[in-house]
Amino acid sequence: MASTTSRRALGAAERTHRAQEARERLRTELRDAVALFKSHDTYRAWLSATARLHRYSPTNALLIFAQAHARGLELDVVAPLRTWGRLGFHVRKGERGMIIRRPVVRRDDVRALEDRDEDAPPRAVAFRAGYVFCRSQVEPMPGRTPAALALPEPSIDGAEHRHALERLGASLSADGWRLDRAELPRGVEGQCNTERRQITLSRGLAINAQLRVLVHEASHAEGVLARSHGRERAECIVEAATYIVCARLGLDVQAASVPYIAGWEGADGEVLERDAGEINRVALAVERRLKQRESAERA
Repeated sequence: MASTTSRRALGAAERTHRAQEARERLRTELRDAVALFKSHDTYRAWLSATARLHRYSPTNALLIFAQAHARGLELDVVAPLRTWGRLGFHVRKGERGMIIRRPVVRRDDVRALEDRDEDAPPRAVAFRAGYVFCRSQVEPMPGRTPAALALPEPSIDGAEHRHALERLGASLSADGWRLDRAELPRGVEGQCNTERRQITLSRGLAINAQLRVLVHEASHAEGVLARSHGRERAECIVEAATYIVCARLGLDVQAASVPYIAGWEGADGEVLERDAGEINRVALAVERRLKQRESAERA
């Protein structure tokens, strides 16, 4: 009979082997995901998926999208097994989860428990493999009423996004930006001058169009500029962030805001993964402006 020490050693070795296999699978999935950026159509599909997967990091959104794309799964709602259970669903027999990177986090505040700042943000110190499932892989649990999972249908017509436009403009103004409307050269809908902290929108744009352009210029205001990123790469990042922010607001700008990908021609995986992170950073920064102003209005 194997000793307790031998069984523990075997268990540790097995865990190490499984962890290495998971890391290798993650690398493979990410490499395959990056290859999808070379196609305009799949890049646009990734943007749509990222707009819906706002709870996931750029890398995980890329991983989820690539695996769903390879399996022919429709990406609408994505969650881990435990979350689906809380919502009243269980995974269908035989379904395989999509692998993601789960952060192992800790708080930087290591003082005594009674002296800690509970609002201190956690910090990722490592990553391990985790798995998520999309809506088409689950079904309602017998005897339970599942949670509603309907998503809002975006609309581009009308002026229903006036409040979002006003909130974003007020947030920029409170931060020292000047917002103007003027006659601009043909084909130019907006401009961002970071030295003067001035954003100009083309006069005569419809409300929804103004929102799209203002989100675009506010994204530039987050430091994504031609002189720092190169013009084509900066436009790729900003237009992608614009699409994501507007989609989450319920404004469909797909026809007007799908970025060209010339700035990424020949780029390697590290560049694409880094820029996916930059897209997420910029989109979240603009969304924070909208949410902070909304909170201020309610106070």
